[in-house]
Amino acid sequence: MKVCRILPIGLLIVSLSIAQAQFDATFVQTPLSPNLLWGKWGNDLRNSHYNPNAAGPTNPRLLWSWPGGAIDEPLVDDTGVLWIPVHPYSNSLRYTHYRLYSGLSGGPPGTVWPYWGQAATPLIFQTAVYFRTSDGTFVDFLGNWPVLVLAGGQYDIRVYSPDPLDPLTDGLLWIGNVGWPAYRSGLTAYTDGASGYFMLGDNTGLVRAVMVFWVVIIDTGERFPYLYIDAPLAGAGAVYSLTGVSTYNSDVMVSTHHSGDILVYNTMSLGAPSPAWGSSLQGLSTTNPPDSFPIDSDICDRPAVFSSNNRTLFVCATNYGRVYAVQLYDNNERFAPAKLWVAELGKPIMAGPSIGPDPINGNEETLYVVTRSSSTRSTLVAIRAADGVVKWQRTLQNVSRCNPTIDRNGRIFIGDDRGYLYAINPDGSILWARYLGASIRVSPALVFIPPEAGGPLDVLYVAASNRMLYAFVESTPIRIPPGGGLGTGVGGGW
Repeated sequence: MKVCRILPIGLLIVSLSIAQAQFDATFVQTPLSPNLLWGKWGNDLRNSHYNPNAAGPTNPRLLWSWPGGAIDEPLVDDTGVLWIPVHPYSNSLRYTHYRLYSGLSGGPPGTVWPYWGQAATPLIFQTAVYFRTSDGTFVDFLGNWPVLVLAGGQYDIRVYSPDPLDPLTDGLLWIGNVGWPAYRSGLTAYTDGASGYFMLGDNTGLVRAVMVFWVVIIDTGERFPYLYIDAPLAGAGAVYSLTGVSTYNSDVMVSTHHSGDILVYNTMSLGAPSPAWGSSLQGLSTTNPPDSFPIDSDICDRPAVFSSNNRTLFVCATNYGRVYAVQLYDNNERFAPAKLWVAELGKPIMAGPSIGPDPINGNEETLYVVTRSSSTRSTLVAIRAADGVVKWQRTLQNVSRCNPTIDRNGRIFIGDDRGYLYAINPDGSILWARYLGASIRVSPALVFIPPEAGGPLDVLYVAASNRMLYAFVESTPIRIPPGGGLGTGVGGGW
């Protein structure tokens, strides 16, 4: 296990600035590797729950099922392995941990580290490895070195990064606490161009960024991991979500707070992010164009999402049932925050928003939220992202608290509290429904497993609250050769 070195932050910024100027380069282009199959909570830094690379099943077949379930969304890495936070049955001591499943066969699962809180979806982000000589001469860099972060939700986090010269050794393993528990907002990442950071929020409203990178001295073979915990950025109320954008050139991170506050941070400059803009649900309700009546008080306990062009932020007022679009960048790419529209749905928002293209309407971006339409039912609402117009509403047969997942064909996959899994077409019609026996509150994860990982295969992973995990694929018609026939067997009912 390598020992972390902490560099004085001023010296660190100066040295990285000199290196950037010398090479005229952005060392870390993207926080997340494009090879991840389900990159983090919400799949991407925008929290979109949209996968442009995978198609969900139109006639589902069960590929496998395995005990364990999930208490939050999995991370699916580039090898097709699922990293899933679980809380298993136990006859004595019960604890949460991470289980690793094969995306193609399920188990037997591996187990990674117990925790005492509710473990969050893991994060794998990219950072830099700098190569220099022992006299300090900068030689070269890697900009896509992986760092794994696991968060237990109450007491500790674990950070692991393999050794750049010998990835099979222990590498960096850091265990510690950042801020006050619990990390209900989950984990996200960003880059300032020189290094990768992971970011988390806590229950006191604080947001913290943690820098991780490596330095390799090429003439001695020494290598040192560096981990720097930046000073917290103060917010108001527990942090519910952290939302970012996909590249270095788009330079903001957003936190939403249980108190109804929305804060935007500048992440472009080297070092800690800095506050750039802030508002609240109450403030947005009275900003032009004004709502029909102002919000006195509301909570922001739904995740914020970004548009695909990284210009517009979408946030929800949960109890009032309103969705807001806030422009952060104008058409000239200038930072110019402004309220664009509000969609007043009139019912509490229970899940979403998710965002993806609608192929039957020119691939226009569409938001999907779930409202509570009665004590026993929810409604899936499709909203045009450009202007806030409600395109359609589909009443589900039960209550749902599940964030919708969107495939590359614009189909939506969502579960409900009675255990039904739905596939819904882009026009709002139901394609199919399957009963899994227990409530589905964790958003389905949809991935395309490439040939190098054992595919090609599109797989939809769904967790039910009876602690079962299911993998669904497209049914393949059976071809019967001339003169052949069907044998007998036992059907699975799927």
